[in-house]
Amino acid sequence: MTEAVRVMVVDDIAESRDILRRALALEDDIEVVGEADSGVEAVRRAEEQRPDVVLMDVRMPGGDGIAATEEITRRFPGVQVIALTAHDDEASVREMLTAGAAGYLVKGASVDDLIAAVRRASAGEALVDRRVLPHVLEELRT
Repeated sequence: MTEAVRVMVVDDIAESRDILRRALALEDDIEVVGEADSGVEAVRRAEEQRPDVVLMDVRMPGGDGIAATEEITRRFPGVQVIALTAHDDEASVREMLTAGAAGYLVKGASVDDLIAAVRRASAGEALVDRRVLPHVLEELRT
């Protein structure tokens, strides 16, 4: 059996982290190795835990996900970050992808989409939620 994908969940809302942790725990090939409630804590925990994939909220008090994504992807190039957020506006999508996120999911995405995104990111592939794809395409056109 292959080694489990090591995932860290970053969200300022404890209930959101709990739901994600429980959904991911149902998969034999995914292991949640850490959690953080801010971008600053996410960077520190990424250094300690060295996850394969980070599910990162974009807007959080105590350090946003954009700056944390930039720092994590710069310092730990093997770590893939997936934005998982309620923010589906063009600026948030652009800022997270520019910061180095390998994927972008909008909260409310199905558990299957979440699991697929984690697996794809761990394999070095990108995934962008179809709900924000028009923003990405428009950005590329301009």
